[in-house]
Amino acid sequence: MVTLTDAAIIGGLDPDQRTELHDELCGAAREIVGSCRMQEGIDDEARRRLARAAELLERAVVLQPDDWDAYRGLGTVWRMLDDHERAYQAFERAYELGPPGPATATDLSGECIALGKGAEAVTTARRACELDPADPGLVANLALAYLIDGQIEAARTTAAEAQRRDPGDRITEVVAVLAEGVAAGQVVAPTRWPP
Repeated sequence: MVTLTDAAIIGGLDPDQRTELHDELCGAAREIVGSCRMQEGIDDEARRRLARAAELLERAVVLQPDDWDAYRGLGTVWRMLDDHERAYQAFERAYELGPPGPATATDLSGECIALGKGAEAVTTARRACELDPADPGLVANLALAYLIDGQIEAARTTAAEAQRRDPGDRITEVVAVLAEGVAAGQVVAPTRWPP
């Protein structure tokens, strides 16, 4: 969280100083996130460190509000902390600001899926597939987005296509089995994922 003291300090910086401070904040946050990714599970100490990384990135985006990559990093931190609403907000901003790319669209789609925002999940997952049509994982993600949005037949056929492209992928297999189960009436369609 940016404080009034921070705002006063930031206001007194010239553009080069703002950039330098921004880069330092982002670099420190990246180090924290990287070290937390290396460990198995997120314990209390990792949560504390990730909360610190979020503070650093929030300060960085005050310094450079158009830095889509800092917003993406912030979304990653919030996702690691299981705060899907904040992750969604950060990824949404990164998606709005950033260059077109499947990774940012997939990040946003994933949070839409987690929050049950089916229509938006479909839109962003479809965009990711347009940007990288050869990636079967993106197609599986689109199938899951269709399921969350209640488009069962689209989910089933899209999951089958993803499985055809990458028959050995376990995640794709889970999505395909889920879609078939929902289509057959054996499983209740999820409204978010994970349920």
